[in-house]
Amino acid sequence: GVSIGIVKMDGSLRTRGSAAYQRGAWAEAERLFQAAITREEDPEALAVLHSNRAAALMQLRRWPAALEEAEAATALKPGWAKAWARRAACLRAIPGREAE
Repeated sequence: GVSIGIVKMDGSLRTRGSAAYQRGAWAEAERLFQAAITREEDPEALAVLHSNRAAALMQLRRWPAALEEAEAATALKPGWAKAWARRAACLRAIPGREAE
């Protein structure tokens, strides 16, 4: 498993999560983004972290969890198209939710 440890700022967790995502280690990326979320207080940064976690969960085909993260991102940053696009992709992937 991944040992995250205590990190004063979540920037390194976000960077490590992004690096894990880029190399296709989506479960690791998801865990790192989740750890960063628990330490972040800035709404803008939180929106990005939730969106990034949604992307990792989408790669893992964990659609309901990905939808929750995308919706958290849209709530924090309503004007951000990427978060809405991820939400839409999740809804398309969940049977019976396409029209929402």
